[in-house]
Amino acid sequence: MKQQQGATMIIVLVVLLLIAVAGTVALRSGVFGMRLSTNTQAGNLLINNNDSALTKFESMDKSEVEANFAQGGMYNFLLNPANAAKEMVFCYNAKDANTFAYSKAAVINEGNTPDRVGNFCTTDKASSGRNAVITQVHMRRNTADDRVAEGYTVSSSVPTIENRINLSLSSISVMPTFTNSTITPEQINGCLQKTAFEDEATTQTNAKCLQALGVAYEVQRSEEHTSELQSLRRI
Repeated sequence: MKQQQGATMIIVLVVLLLIAVAGTVALRSGVFGMRLSTNTQAGNLLINNNDSALTKFESMDKSEVEANFAQGGMYNFLLNPANAAKEMVFCYNAKDANTFAYSKAAVINEGNTPDRVGNFCTTDKASSGRNAVITQVHMRRNTADDRVAEGYTVSSSVPTIENRINLSLSSISVMPTFTNSTITPEQINGCLQKTAFEDEATTQTNAKCLQALGVAYEVQRSEEHTSELQSLRRI
């Protein structure tokens, strides 16, 4: 009788052990699935914010393009020979119709030196309604030969003037909460004040900086964006 009871207890213990092992495996699978789902959702948010920022910039209407070529516009700034190597930076806000206004631009000078620092994105400047993602758009001239071209309309001898600028665009979206708790807002803010364009292997870009910190980010680039405006020349 005692031998039977002992055998029964061993069987029960084995069954309990198997149940515990199965429960542990199921729990780990659930946690892994949850992490995978969270990572996917975070990645989609970052990509969508980049798409939104670049689409809004590239869909400016004629009046906005004209204003940007005029005195005090961002294209006018970049076409100035003194600013040819500089980089303009905008902290994108989906709710702000004038998010790409020159007055809201930060600047990165040669040597990766930030200027107009108050206009860079910071961890408390969310770009979308969910208040989870920060998106910053960087732009610089592609070539040094963008200049005013003069000509004539096809149907008449009325002189015209054409403004054109070729740009490289880079949008970077960051999720500050999706990172190690030891990383400070100041460290993330410092990364956002770095260039987006890697001119050489030693260039410390914003993406490299965020990657070193382990912060979740996504970059989207448009290497050739041309803005142009043709109008009648005033004589």
